[in-house]
Amino acid sequence: MCLWALQNEIGIQMRTTLQDDGKKLVVWAPAKVNLFFEIHHLRRDGYHDIETLVAPVSLFDRIEFAECDSLCGGTRNFVVECCDENGSSYTRIPSDSSNLIFRAYEVFCKASAEKQELSPKLRSLSARVYKGVPIQAGLGGGSSDAAATLVALNLLANDIFSANELKQMAAQLGSDVPLFLESGASIGRGRGELVEPFRLPSLNLVILKPRDGVPTPAAYRAFDSMPPCEPRSLESLCRAIRNEYETNDQYDSRELSSRVARVLARGISNRLEEAVASIWRDARRWRDMLASTPNALVAQMTGSGSAFFAIYPDEESATLGAECLRERSQPVRDELEGIYVVKTLTS
Repeated sequence: MCLWALQNEIGIQMRTTLQDDGKKLVVWAPAKVNLFFEIHHLRRDGYHDIETLVAPVSLFDRIEFAECDSLCGGTRNFVVECCDENGSSYTRIPSDSSNLIFRAYEVFCKASAEKQELSPKLRSLSARVYKGVPIQAGLGGGSSDAAATLVALNLLANDIFSANELKQMAAQLGSDVPLFLESGASIGRGRGELVEPFRLPSLNLVILKPRDGVPTPAAYRAFDSMPPCEPRSLESLCRAIRNEYETNDQYDSRELSSRVARVLARGISNRLEEAVASIWRDARRWRDMLASTPNALVAQMTGSGSAFFAIYPDEESATLGAECLRERSQPVRDELEGIYVVKTLTS
């Protein structure tokens, strides 16, 4: 059985497949792009206040949860294994307790113990991750995996937690983890944990991921070294998008997507892109290569990088843009990790 939008109020964009024997749960955790990202002041807790407009996209990690043989003495056992899409060992991310999937399991079990409702199914469990989302890309793969893990564990535990309780757990794991518990696009504020849904049509994008990665702490250090600047307005962009829905409700989904794409082309922004460009000399080269593809409306870095995305007016333009990009990037193909044609996911 395959489902979009899971039980209760949770609308996480995640496909689940439960095998007939009931012993394996397969979840698909999406990447995201930041259509807008503004940084405000540094908080006392060491985080920055931010404003962001985030959209999940059709690029996924696949996670298989399976019951293991129980250990004696009631000891909990949780094993994480990381693989590439073909099932070969993937050593670029840890499989130990620092992995966000492992941390999500620990947070969930601690909350379950406080309720005295730890399901026997969770006492001995394995999670095998097939990585489809590039790492150190600004695409949120690790955070999405954590959110997907929380929802999957709750499903295995017969929905013992509400949507709000899962969001509280998600906020403990990372600033952008709660965003992945939303269905479709959302706005994040605070350090990212204050989330509200936002209506967007399905948009056509191409994502370019260079092999270079940008550690998030390095990106923020570069930002902190920059002179202060006037913050850009997320509200004006959101207002313009809402106006397309309010004044053009007679358009079909294809036309609405094209019109909203053009609104975004005039208003998207990522404050971290300038900071990252100051420490990574190739940032502008990749962005300009993507922006110059046919019919690309705009190109921008997502999150702290190193991935970039371009918005196109329709699916045909995105496909053509990706083909052109593959041809142009041939001389530097060893520097490129991947080119992906994706759509933003809607609720």
